[in-house]
Amino acid sequence: MFSGLTIGWRIALGFIVVQTINAGTLLAVFGFVPDTGIATSIASAIEEQGVTTSEITRNTQQAAHGTHEVSRTIAEVNHAAGNTGSAAGQVLSSATALGGQADTLRREITRFLEEIQAA
Repeated sequence: MFSGLTIGWRIALGFIVVQTINAGTLLAVFGFVPDTGIATSIASAIEEQGVTTSEITRNTQQAAHGTHEVSRTIAEVNHAAGNTGSAAGQVLSSATALGGQADTLRREITRFLEEIQAA
């Protein structure tokens, strides 16, 4: 299958087709057993690349999960801030109403005391 390809093309094809393979599989794919240990070195490099790719994938997934958690927390804070603003508006409204009632009570007491003094 690969007999017509140069060693460079065989190596390139090995990188493209397979990301994590062991040395025995690499030798079978290339169809030869070199004496120099080049295939074993290449297989080790491919295995390391697979491990690195897996680590990058895992880190990317963790980052995505962390980003999702941050987004969720920001949404919760936004919701809480909205509730706080609503509660502050209700407190202001109540304080304004209470101030109006205090003014009315002050006028009524003043009028009552004036009526008592006049009597």
